[in-house]
Amino acid sequence: FDALVEWTSQRRQPPVVEDLLGSNCLTIFAAEGSSGKSSAAYEIPEAITTGGKFAGQFQAQVGDVVFIQEDESPSDASVKWRRMGFNPNGTRLHMMWSFTPMMLPELKAKIQATKAKLVVMDSLISIAGGTISPKDAEFALLLYRLNKLASELGVAILLIHHLTKDSNRKEVSKEAIFGSAFIYAATADCWGYWRCDDEGNTQFKLRVLKARSNTVDLGTTYVFNGNEEDHRLSFKGFGDRVVSLDELKTKRDQVAALLHRDGSQKWSGACVSDFFGWNGSRYAENVLSKLYEQRCGVD
Repeated sequence: FDALVEWTSQRRQPPVVEDLLGSNCLTIFAAEGSSGKSSAAYEIPEAITTGGKFAGQFQAQVGDVVFIQEDESPSDASVKWRRMGFNPNGTRLHMMWSFTPMMLPELKAKIQATKAKLVVMDSLISIAGGTISPKDAEFALLLYRLNKLASELGVAILLIHHLTKDSNRKEVSKEAIFGSAFIYAATADCWGYWRCDDEGNTQFKLRVLKARSNTVDLGTTYVFNGNEEDHRLSFKGFGDRVVSLDELKTKRDQVAALLHRDGSQKWSGACVSDFFGWNGSRYAENVLSKLYEQRCGVD
């Protein structure tokens, strides 16, 4: 058991995109059609291949990306790229325009050959829906296999999926994911994404519906400003908080420094909140949990 714990610790990797996309796991990105999810899915690889920031805030690791595009033809995709001003590092982005569930060995070889940090698959219905009903349990077998592949190769896999049709939908919950409950169960992380214009301004929200990787707290909601001209996103803030990502990172560093200051003292969430003058103990408890999980040199 000790050897197993040591082995898993050595394999632990930082998020591919800080405070957003975890490594070594499968993440479902669920949204309605025409919600801008494909544009967002292009912006994430752009940040990774260039080592930039997604939506101007979320720092990405630099690395290669394999992008499987089944929902758009090369000509349709190029139109979107021109409108977005899509500008990845072209030597690090590897496009695949055809994929079936039988091609997992080819995908594995592609990941190994490119040493990719991320695989984007657009979309689940196009890739697997032609042969299996999304309402059948076996539809989730592909997801289990992809999750296993992500863990084995240490790569993040972002799988774009659709929601059930609902013209009155105000937000996205796990029940809105199209298909059987096994789809939600088979993934490590799950995002819900929807458009929510505010007083004529184009806005989008991304909510964490499942967070097995512990990259982001469950229920976290990010708000983005959208641009009708180039379809790009810029980070606006949180749906439930008024702090920025930089402020969150600073607070985590402050707590880590506090724990290092005196290793003999035990700190609860309430004690940490009182020390820094924060309201309530829930946020401090989450910070302590993350520091413990990441083992940031804290015993």
